[in-house]
Amino acid sequence: MDYTKNYKLRKPAAEDFYDVEDFNRNSDAIDDKMLVADQALALANELLARVGALENLSNLLQSKSKIMLTVYAPEGAEISAINTENQQVTGPITVGTDMETAVELDSVADWQIVCTYGGEEYVRDLQVESVGHTVLAMPVSLADAPWAYIDKVSVAGLAETCWWLGDSKKITVDGAEYEVVILGFNHDDLADPMAYGHMKAGISFGMTSTLAETYQLHPTYTESEPTTWLTQKFRLQTLPALLTTMPADLQAAIKSVRKWVACPEEGVNGYDAGVAIAGTLHSVDKLFLFSDLELFGVAHVSNPYYAHSHLYEYYRYLSMEAIIKDKDYWLRDHQPNSRYGFICGTRVVCTADDEDHDPGEVLSTPRDDYYGVCFGFCV
Repeated sequence: MDYTKNYKLRKPAAEDFYDVEDFNRNSDAIDDKMLVADQALALANELLARVGALENLSNLLQSKSKIMLTVYAPEGAEISAINTENQQVTGPITVGTDMETAVELDSVADWQIVCTYGGEEYVRDLQVESVGHTVLAMPVSLADAPWAYIDKVSVAGLAETCWWLGDSKKITVDGAEYEVVILGFNHDDLADPMAYGHMKAGISFGMTSTLAETYQLHPTYTESEPTTWLTQKFRLQTLPALLTTMPADLQAAIKSVRKWVACPEEGVNGYDAGVAIAGTLHSVDKLFLFSDLELFGVAHVSNPYYAHSHLYEYYRYLSMEAIIKDKDYWLRDHQPNSRYGFICGTRVVCTADDEDHDPGEVLSTPRDDYYGVCFGFCV
């Protein structure tokens, strides 16, 4: 009797007697080995499937673990990212009409994000310490930045990362050029906060001079026709008309905000019991006059007990010279306890022509007089 080399199956010799048991043992041995082979094949297939799943998971994790950067910049700007460690450059990428572009960074490192716009280069340093997504806005000069870009950055809550209090920009109103400056960030209450996802307008602007013409707050001056800022012709007609003369891109960027005025006291013309409990009235405006609290931080003529209006940060750090303009100009305040009720408006004295009053004083003034206008708006 001989046996096979590998599985030791029986091999009867020519002189051996026939024994069916030899064939049965061989069959059982082959069956056992085939079972083991089938099990091994099944295990191999399972392992291959798991390896494939792991590879897919690895690819998914890699796709999710990219260092992604969204850069805001004006349309037409070119964005490049420079790895400061190996000087590898990604880009340039030209920014489209949506004023943002995606940049994929290939490593955790210190980067410089460079924006070329209008012949100028603007650089932001970025320290990438882990994978993830970062959004940044390029600090293009306020003077050169389009209003659409200023609006996008402001709505995104990134204005303070790009510009400073007092940064200035030229605008045109009724064909004449004027300068406005940033008075504050996140200062004024949006009229429709749900539309933007936050309560405050990103940037508040104010004029550095008055308009060329002088204006009345209201064309009549009678105790039988008391007015507040809400009902004066200047607010309802003149300011909206001036808005239409401003550039279309600026008009589109300006946000409606709530502006507060004092409520008349009981016994004074214009008293309204419905709002007396709150002590204030508010309007919804795109262009607005300032209150004494917003300029001085204290109440000269307005009701000192209402605190909805606050000093703009720009004026907190500057002298009276920032408030003094080229001519006396209107405020939106009134004197709720004056004998004139809500007939009189108020103005800031800016000239030395009046011997009885100094520049910077706030005076009660008949609303049908003509004085300068220095308005503000929010983006």
